[in-house]
Amino acid sequence: MTRLSHKGYPILSTKEGGVTFFNTGVAVLGPVEQLKRVIDNRDNPAGAPKDLLALVGKIPARAHLWAVSPQLGAMMPQQRVEGTMGSILRMGQTAGEFLFWSDLAEGVDLEAHLTYADEKMAAQVRDALKALLGILRLRTPSDQTELLQAYSNVFPTSEGPHVKVTAKTPFALIDQIVQRMPGGARATGAE
Repeated sequence: MTRLSHKGYPILSTKEGGVTFFNTGVAVLGPVEQLKRVIDNRDNPAGAPKDLLALVGKIPARAHLWAVSPQLGAMMPQQRVEGTMGSILRMGQTAGEFLFWSDLAEGVDLEAHLTYADEKMAAQVRDALKALLGILRLRTPSDQTELLQAYSNVFPTSEGPHVKVTAKTPFALIDQIVQRMPGGARATGAE
């Protein structure tokens, strides 16, 4: 990790890209040269990348947390990883346009949209995500009903070259899951 600065904004970078923080609520990730262009044009809406603005325009007003990228694969580490994590990494490396948002008003209500080169690749990613959810369900003990329910609330779909993942989980369910995690009240017997 290398620390850089451009016009007073810190940039943390690796060979693949970097991140800069405009304030406590806004971060920008991508290739360092693109980060510098975003910083240079920060106060000039006419200088902002049009493809990025188009993606930001698709974020619903109710979103509390969001991320967009015109080329997600360009931001992903390019090393080769084996196993399940390698498969997940390759899904990101081969993705193009990426849009994610979450509404946290009444729980976690989220959507992620990824675009791939073609319909076949999108279907493979959708099926891999469904398989991963199935494996997670099978590996979850039957007494962890909250976690099983959370997995059942995640829905990967695809249409053409586009993959969409939606999930909706109430805060009460998330609290129950957190309590069961290592260090949580039920996990340590501290109820």
